[in-house]
Amino acid sequence: MSSKQLLKLQKKAQNLSSKAAYEKALNCYEEMIRLAPTDPKIWVRKGDMLRKLDRNDQAVKVYARAAAKFAVSGYLLQAISVNKMILDINPD
Repeated sequence: MSSKQLLKLQKKAQNLSSKAAYEKALNCYEEMIRLAPTDPKIWVRKGDMLRKLDRNDQAVKVYARAAAKFAVSGYLLQAISVNKMILDINPD
């Protein structure tokens, strides 16, 4: 994993997102996941882009993976927070 590549992709994704180019930003986050698949923060950002694209079912799945990754890493409060995001989308 190259931290320079991740940083470059993160900046690009943030820039694209600020311009409402969510599909392109999503592509950046997917590439970041390929480089750092265990980083739950990237998974959350991917879920955020999916929500902005109104792909809520996919967002729920991605957020669930992020929550699991936070929990396994011992970040239980972050895992709970992400699970609350899931409940906001799908209260059932």
